[in-house]
Amino acid sequence: MTFPRTGATDKPRLYILAPQQARSVSATLRATYAFTPHLTLQAYSQLFTAGIYYGPRLRAAVEPGRRTVRLDELGPAKPADKPFETTSNDEQQVGLNLNLILRWEWRTGSTFYLVYAHQSSNDVKTGVVGGPSIGRELGALSAKGVAHGDSILVKVDLLSAL
Repeated sequence: MTFPRTGATDKPRLYILAPQQARSVSATLRATYAFTPHLTLQAYSQLFTAGIYYGPRLRAAVEPGRRTVRLDELGPAKPADKPFETTSNDEQQVGLNLNLILRWEWRTGSTFYLVYAHQSSNDVKTGVVGGPSIGRELGALSAKGVAHGDSILVKVDLLSAL
């Protein structure tokens, strides 16, 4: 006995597609300043931004059966597809890391470290249809939902004479 096969390929299907553009930019800066041979300041910063952007929505209506959808079958989304056309899945991510390290060696092998670290990041679903924009991505650092973290560390290494 055989049973008829049923599934998604036995019904007409509608695909909503869109061209995608992804981009990221990262910049890192390191610096060291020596006040004296025993007192130095090191700085490190990194800015990272990334975005995924979708173009105009396209539709492909496919009859029952298994077949490949060709590019020439894609057309603009219709008003009946409005929920897909008016929403945006564009995303932006931004992160900023800063570190400052003050190092003082008051005698050989005995060192004092003071470290400050800052981190900010945000991941935003924009809801705005548009293309890549560095200004919008950097603006996410001051937008709602940004997470900040600050740390201070003090470390002292002592070398006692034997």
